Amino acid sequence: MDELYNMIYEKSIKFGDFTLRSGKKSNFYVDCRPVILSVNGRNLIKEKIANLLDFDFDFFVATGVGGSYLACSVGDFLHKDVIHIRDSKKDHGTKNKMELPFNFFKGCKVVIIDDVLTSGNSIFTCIDEINSKTNIVSCIVLIDREEGGKEFIEDNYEIPILSVFKKSDFLKDI
Repeated sequence: MDELYNMIYEKSIKFGDFTLRSGKKSNFYVDCRPVILSVNGRNLIKEKIANLLDFDFDFFVATGVGGSYLACSVGDFLHKDVIHIRDSKKDHGTKNKMELPFNFFKGCKVVIIDDVLTSGNSIFTCIDEINSKTNIVSCIVLIDREEGGKEFIEDNYEIPILSVFKKSDFLKDI
């Protein structure tokens, strides 16, 4: 396939018995952090994602740790600032659940970005937090596990989901 595919397959895809964040059991696990945290991985990822984003938007919205790494890397590459949504509200300092860049404006066009899409719960939580403040034009993920998350978001929110890779891309090689 290509260099990014090979890197993800070798460093991020695991087969065995795993419990996912949702509590669901799976024999297929994806941990994109080893690739996202490498300079070479980030360089390959940002080009792939940039090629999928052929429309106008103002900000990336990052959800989760993987989404934050991706948003900052791709945001730098495309000169887009980042909004960060936490899983839960901070219990110290400003106690914010959402961190905004200084140039944020209500009604801006955003793209939600995350590393892995399974059920859609992380993106759903993000949508719930920002929907009244922004215009969500798309969501993009590095890997769609093809477990209903894409359909859930698209059917319930009419927000298109783009992915660089799908789980089935990696299963055809085993």
